[in-house]
Amino acid sequence: SVERSALRAWVQAHMAGETVALVAATNETVIRLNELVQAWRIAHDQLDPTRTVTAGAYQVHVGDLIVTRHNDRQLLTDRSLMVKNRDTWTITHTHPDGRLTVTGRAGTIALPADYVSQRVELGYAQTAHASQGRTVDRSILIVDGPVDAAGIYVPMTRGRHRNDVYVIAEQPDQAIDILTSALTQRWIDTPATIRAAQLANLTLLPEWKAIPLSGMEIRDLLERDHLLTSRIDGHDCTLNNLARQIDDGLRRHQQLTREITTDSARCTAAQTTLDRHDRVLHRHGHAGEINEARTILGWLPRYLDKQQREATQLAEELDSLRTRQREHQRQAPRRRAWDTERSTVRDDIHRDFTARLDDVRHHPTRTMTNQLGARPTDREAADLWDQAAARLDRHHGAYGAPELPTALERATGFPYTAQATSAADTRRAIEQLTRTLHREHDRGFGLYL
Repeated sequence: SVERSALRAWVQAHMAGETVALVAATNETVIRLNELVQAWRIAHDQLDPTRTVTAGAYQVHVGDLIVTRHNDRQLLTDRSLMVKNRDTWTITHTHPDGRLTVTGRAGTIALPADYVSQRVELGYAQTAHASQGRTVDRSILIVDGPVDAAGIYVPMTRGRHRNDVYVIAEQPDQAIDILTSALTQRWIDTPATIRAAQLANLTLLPEWKAIPLSGMEIRDLLERDHLLTSRIDGHDCTLNNLARQIDDGLRRHQQLTREITTDSARCTAAQTTLDRHDRVLHRHGHAGEINEARTILGWLPRYLDKQQREATQLAEELDSLRTRQREHQRQAPRRRAWDTERSTVRDDIHRDFTARLDDVRHHPTRTMTNQLGARPTDREAADLWDQAAARLDRHHGAYGAPELPTALERATGFPYTAQATSAADTRRAIEQLTRTLHREHDRGFGLYL
């Protein structure tokens, strides 16, 4: 959850046009953060996942931000500047042989494949040591492992406008203790008064208790989940339809091939019969065979020609379907990115829902009790009441005013908007509560949704 919170902070800064330093204490977390940011950018069509090169532990794409991890005086940009360790670049072109064309402050260069595979990493997240010397608009630090004073001081002095630290801790006091302990590990040559002022300006965001999101935040998550689900379902549906059409086409083509083979043999046999018997002095005793052969040749060649035209047209259609199928299959990285982001979004929605469950359980509002009645004492019914109340609270927070179902939704029973989906989920929870309590609810729940 800390990594997802840091990702949200990165996204907010990125969408605002700010430069961001995303820093973690461990290399393992740096790798996960890099992959999370990359997946988010793929899902939002900011990267082209069909043009990929392997760079160390990563698959990098056109548009990705990378860092070089080795000084090489033999590699010179178009400005005659060497490639240096920890230089940042943006990929502008991938090459089939594994090379990358990149651009950065030092200019533009095509990095060789062997350098790319061994000396290039994604550059969205870095360790504290790697972030030295950078100045950005916003710095985001995750403390998820052993760290000393420099490991906190360096990242927390990178941001011009804001510096945030996310601490993994079970209790609030533990988060502060972790920071205090880290700051006493190794002091750098900074006056205590300056250090105190710097630390006073840090934004401490410990993750010890989930808090319900604001209406705008939860609405954005619900809308994003609905959009990603629509994209994933659309992608999968298209692939399934193409596969079905290809299978049907192949079966029909195989059937036509068999029929054409059989009918061609019949035409050949009929023509052979006429060549052998339909001659002067040879017709006697073969009238039946000759008449049957003439009948076959009177209609079967035209039918055979029709079959061959259909088979040719079907082969062209199959080629077109396979091309479309390959195009959609090449979107698999984007589909995986959508699925990864949706998992992250749904984790955030679930965490918000868990926080709302806790709130409604201990602090039910008048709207909830007016609509659902008092919280039952029976454990099963109380759990269902909490579920319904939390969904009601989330829906009201996200959308407020009721939404009437569209004509299409009334006809199909399927919600076509995120708001309609939220309302339908809430209604189902209330109906389940009603059935469990064995009483009729005539309070007009739909009017509140």
